Amino acid sequence: MGKMRNRRRIWLYASILAIALMFLASCDFLFSPPDGTGDGSLQTGAATGIEAFRNHEDVIATAINDEVNYFEVNGNKPVFTDTEKTSEYTGTHLSELDALKRVGAAWGSYNATELPTDDREPSLDTEPTGWHQNRYDGQWLMNRCHLIGYQISGLNDEPRNLMSGTRSFNVGDGMVKWENLVANHMKEFDGTEGYGLHHVMYRIKPDFHEDNLLAHGIYMEADCLECDEIDFNVYVMNREPGVTIDYRTGDNWANGEETPVEDEVPIDEATYVINTNSDIFHKLDCSRLPGTLNDNYDLTDETRDNLVAEGYKPCGSCKP
Repeated sequence: MGKMRNRRRIWLYASILAIALMFLASCDFLFSPPDGTGDGSLQTGAATGIEAFRNHEDVIATAINDEVNYFEVNGNKPVFTDTEKTSEYTGTHLSELDALKRVGAAWGSYNATELPTDDREPSLDTEPTGWHQNRYDGQWLMNRCHLIGYQISGLNDEPRNLMSGTRSFNVGDGMVKWENLVANHMKEFDGTEGYGLHHVMYRIKPDFHEDNLLAHGIYMEADCLECDEIDFNVYVMNREPGVTIDYRTGDNWANGEETPVEDEVPIDEATYVINTNSDIFHKLDCSRLPGTLNDNYDLTDETRDNLVAEGYKPCGSCKP
C-alpha cells in the first residue's frame, strides 16, 4: 500500500513539474531581454511604419532605410477658418506648459516686415520633456526643436516654444524644410521691388499621446492669404532611422539593442570637444580642456551650426 502511495506521489509531482515547464516555455518572454534576440534589425515587439504613429504606439522602431519623415494631412490643405485668418501681424501665440511641463499649440500671422534679422543666440538652456540624449553613428539624437522656427518667430530659448525632437525630425525633410519654405516665401514677397506683401497663417500642434513625455510628432500648417503656392498641412514624425524610441519617457536605443551604442569619433575627423555635463563645446586645443579627456568629454565631428542648433554653447575661452 505504501509503495502505491509513493508511485502516486511521484506521478503527481512529475505531472506538476511537466505542466510548470510547459507554462514557462510558453512564457519565455518573461525572461527575455526587452530587445529580443538575433541580429536585431528592428526592436522585438516594437511597432513600425506610419500606422504606428497614427495609432500612437508607445514603442516604435524605425527601419534604417526608412527616411521619409512626414505624411500629408487633409490632402495637404490647411484648415484655418475664416475667423482665424488675418492679414495683421499677430506675433507668436504660445500655449502655457501643461501639468507635465509639455508644450502646446503655437500659431501666428506673419509677414516679411516683422521677420527676425539678428542671428540666433547660441545659448539654449531649456531641457524639454522627453529629453534623453544619446549618440548613434557619431550623431547626437536629440535636438531642442522650436515649435515656431527662429527664422519666423525670433524666439530662441523660450521653454513654451521648445520640444525634444530627433535629428531627422528637426532637419532634412523634417521641420526645417517647412519652416524655410514659409520664411523664404515671405522674404521673397516682402512688398518691395514690385512684389506684393504676402501674409501667412502658420500653426504648430505637438502630438503628445496621453501622459507621454515625448511627442510622437507635430502637425504643421501654413496658409498664405495671397496665394496657395506654399500652403501645406503635414504631420512630421518624431523618429530616427535605426533607433527605437519609447514615447512614454523618451528613452531610446539602437534597433535590436538594449542600450544605445555610442561610436567613437576618430581624432583626425573630430571638429570639437563637447563637455556632456555643461553642454559646452571647445576647440580641440582649448586650454581649458584637461590633459586627458575623461568620461565628461566627447569628440564630435559636428559643425558649429549643428552643435548650436542642438543646444550646445561655445566655450568663452577658446571661442570656437
